[in-house]
Amino acid sequence: MPKKKVDWNKVREEVAKALVFFKSEGVRPTLRTLFYHLVSNLILPNTRNYYTQLSSKFVEWRKMGYFAWDSIADKARTTYGVLADSKRGDEEDIEEYKQRLEDALGILHQNPEEIAEEIAESLLPSLPYFYVDKWYQQPNVVEIWIEKEALADTIYNWTRKWKVKIRVNRGYSSWTFLYENIKELQYVLEKHERVIILYLGDYDPSGLDMERYMHKVMSFFGIDFSRIVFRRLAITEEQIKKFNLPPRPEDADTIEKLAKDPRSKKFFGREDFFKLPLEERIEIIKKSKKFIVELDALVAKKPREFKELINNAIAEYWDESIYQHFKQEIDELTERARKLREEYKERVKELLLEKLTS
Repeated sequence: MPKKKVDWNKVREEVAKALVFFKSEGVRPTLRTLFYHLVSNLILPNTRNYYTQLSSKFVEWRKMGYFAWDSIADKARTTYGVLADSKRGDEEDIEEYKQRLEDALGILHQNPEEIAEEIAESLLPSLPYFYVDKWYQQPNVVEIWIEKEALADTIYNWTRKWKVKIRVNRGYSSWTFLYENIKELQYVLEKHERVIILYLGDYDPSGLDMERYMHKVMSFFGIDFSRIVFRRLAITEEQIKKFNLPPRPEDADTIEKLAKDPRSKKFFGREDFFKLPLEERIEIIKKSKKFIVELDALVAKKPREFKELINNAIAEYWDESIYQHFKQEIDELTERARKLREEYKERVKELLLEKLTS
């Protein structure tokens, strides 16, 4: 990384290009996604200070009108309650209603056959809505569990055609949250042989411990874990190496937190990790260069490959022939209903014409 002063005008131009690119890939980026894009393209150094500066600059740029306020995803804050502050009803609404009444009256000026057609159409119920859910009678059903709520919209956009459940679990979620999700899993397992959980989370000690943690929680609530496939799709060590993903910009506090995390022993491959003084553990972390890599980094660097990875993983558990079998049934029922309605429509028209012409 060249040691020179950052030209923030050039950074802004690169951000504008990045937003266009991400939109074309169906990605609504987070601020971290933008930051990792800039780091990967050697526009910004990968430090917490520059991430903070980018955050401030992006606010400034939006105030100046360079970018829309909703150009990035931010689900860190939630607002509760509804603002009830509206009114419906004015002279224009009355005039509109009067016009609709006039249109209805105008039907009577048509010839008897046209009148019969209009009345028959309004009298008969509309066609019933027949459908089959995407995963109906599939032996496997896929869910995506994602750690980052701000990326959930992007993942939903990428997987829309599959109609899979997307759950935001935010790492070590509360037991109440997990209980509510597991109640749903129990219901799903009544209808399917297995639930496939495709997990998307940061590469850090807690994230890598997620399968063990979920096994513990599900076992406590009586879920048969042999019917759960917990598959970590991202981030993996292989992806970090293959795509040269940038780590999260670390500061002293974050490194110290890693040094105290009980899961760091496995993460750094040192059985004696917690026998060492804190200072030595911090030095091991710094020298290892094995820091946290966030999910946003993969979205930033390889969005197309990431999208393909997720969709291919879902497709592995999908049986198209099952869906087509039930889809054909639904299409046949819809056609039968359509023919029935046409038959009854003609009968209604005949009766009406008798009344209108007698």
